[in-house]
Amino acid sequence: QGPDHSDSKNNEIYYKLQPANITVGDINQTTLETIAINDGRLGETSILVSLMHIPKTSITSFYTTIFNRFIRDNPRPRIKFVRKSPGKDEKCRSYLLKELSELPGPNRMGTFFREPKSHIYSQYLECKYDSWGQRKTKQTFFPREIAEDETSGYMPAFEKWLEHFYSYIRTDNNTSLRLPHGFYRKDWQIPARIYFKCYDPENMQTRQLFCQQGKWAHTTHWYDFYNGVGQSEYDMSAVESIIKDFWFIGIKEEFQASLCMFQYQVFGKFDRECDCKSKISQVPGMKHIGHGVKPHTIDNLNNRTHYLMEKLSTLDIVTYQIAKEEFSKRIDRIKNKTGVDLLCNRTI
Repeated sequence: QGPDHSDSKNNEIYYKLQPANITVGDINQTTLETIAINDGRLGETSILVSLMHIPKTSITSFYTTIFNRFIRDNPRPRIKFVRKSPGKDEKCRSYLLKELSELPGPNRMGTFFREPKSHIYSQYLECKYDSWGQRKTKQTFFPREIAEDETSGYMPAFEKWLEHFYSYIRTDNNTSLRLPHGFYRKDWQIPARIYFKCYDPENMQTRQLFCQQGKWAHTTHWYDFYNGVGQSEYDMSAVESIIKDFWFIGIKEEFQASLCMFQYQVFGKFDRECDCKSKISQVPGMKHIGHGVKPHTIDNLNNRTHYLMEKLSTLDIVTYQIAKEEFSKRIDRIKNKTGVDLLCNRTI
């Protein structure tokens, strides 16, 4: 049976997917459902979701869009996030899994992934332009003294920033070897000196899948020097199963399709704008949080800069490819069930 256009609310047309109690177990191969959770502690019928916020992957924009589109209008089931931006959800996967296991209802954890080189560039630009980044990097050796031009791709300070982190890469990738000579692991100031109190870009997406949140790890912006897992200990063979276990995964470069997938998993239906046949190309309420960063692209950066970004994202390149493949499989399963192609016949 095809989509039913008859249901409307506040002049917004929804697709009613059949049957009404669609489960999404066949989307992510787990036992999760789109039906609401009856949670007495929340006092209402709700969907409880924990998002693992990998910085600079568009999750802040996602929160804002979800609020504008789905929470403000008070639909059912209600979406309840375990944590909210900024910063409180930037935790290791292991930490959030433990936290979620102590809450009622199914384990609904989600995250976003991003093309690694663009991800690294975005981290630097937030440290450079955003008021938070400027405040955090103040009185550090963050290389902001060199004039740059994002439009032309002349970015010598960005290259200097990359060289700084590249200089800490060692053959065995042991976390302790990232410490400057003469310092001790118990010196709490060491991480700030290394990452300019902002972001450590090396394999950040993979790092958040494997890091262990210890007593001193308040964020995933930098390596947990006290209780962390060195990159040589990352089990990259487990990345595929880890990503499959996420109830929801989004891809930054496919933000609208990710948003529509989330809507389907929660409500079992789409906005009509999710259908490529719609004449309206953007889902209502979609927001982008730019953090004061100027327009930019990695395409005009020099070869050395690209080389450094690749060296700092060797594991993230693998992780991102696996995430894209899993995302595409879920898109295909939704298309087979509903007839709606969220990617408009594109491949990613």
